[in-house]
Amino acid sequence: MQFSAAILLATAAVAATPGADDARAFFDDFVGRSNRCDASGFAHYDPAAALQTLRDGNKRQEITGEQIRAMGATATTIAKRRGEQNAFEDIRIEARDDGYRILATRISSAKCTRDPNYRMDIVHRGDDWRIVAEYTETNSLTRCEPSKRLAAALARTRNT
Repeated sequence: MQFSAAILLATAAVAATPGADDARAFFDDFVGRSNRCDASGFAHYDPAAALQTLRDGNKRQEITGEQIRAMGATATTIAKRRGEQNAFEDIRIEARDDGYRILATRISSAKCTRDPNYRMDIVHRGDDWRIVAEYTETNSLTRCEPSKRLAAALARTRNT
């Protein structure tokens, strides 16, 4: 009887452990919130998270999860004015010791750029996912062809 109880407990623990499909569902939800300019997604950043950005191919910037959480409302306001939307292609989920690494190509609609080196590390704590690391490559200037849409987006963000 003790042996079968131990198997039942072990099976329940494995079944309760979030898998790669759950990690992907979290990522899809996070991207959706971001594209809707919903600041609630910022709550998923662990305060100690390391967020790194390589800007213009040579300027490395790093902030913590606590800092990005504090900037959430401002960041979403700016993204909304710019009409920023991110799409992701070639999404891959890799299991890690304590969670998952999400690798993808990030496409910025506002800058017309592709970041083939995007990655996000997530862990599941309690009933929630936490972002513990994120890496992006960005450009300070748009690569979009001149257009009325681009001019309007730039005009909306001139003083932000």
